[in-house]
Amino acid sequence: MRLEHETQKTAFWNDPKQAAEVTSSLANLKETVTLWDGLLGEIQELAELVAVAGNDPALQGELEKKISDAKDIYQYLVNHQPANPEFQARLAYCLYLAEDYEAASQAYQEALALDSTQPNRYYNLSLCLQALGKTDEA
Repeated sequence: MRLEHETQKTAFWNDPKQAAEVTSSLANLKETVTLWDGLLGEIQELAELVAVAGNDPALQGELEKKISDAKDIYQYLVNHQPANPEFQARLAYCLYLAEDYEAASQAYQEALALDSTQPNRYYNLSLCLQALGKTDEA
């Protein structure tokens, strides 16, 4: 993260007011990302629970709400940090869980364009393409 890198520079603490602002911003960002990561963890747990419990309407409704919330959050992050492949991939995962396979495949392609070193993104993209009936592209 750019802010973390700034705090490690020798001259960073020469301006205490600026240093305080940057460290405060960094702490807020870390707290926010931790919160969002927790939300994604909850979604994964709910998805596993729904897979085991079947079509319980209450669980299904809770899962859909959490997926929608996470999708909105990751869309916000992608809009504000479009060069972050992790946010793009997490948005794609939320779109996949929401069964919006077209948007998910586009988001996975964006994530791969930013960072092509993550094999699971290729696999997830192929799942989206298969769900769309594009087996020759998968």
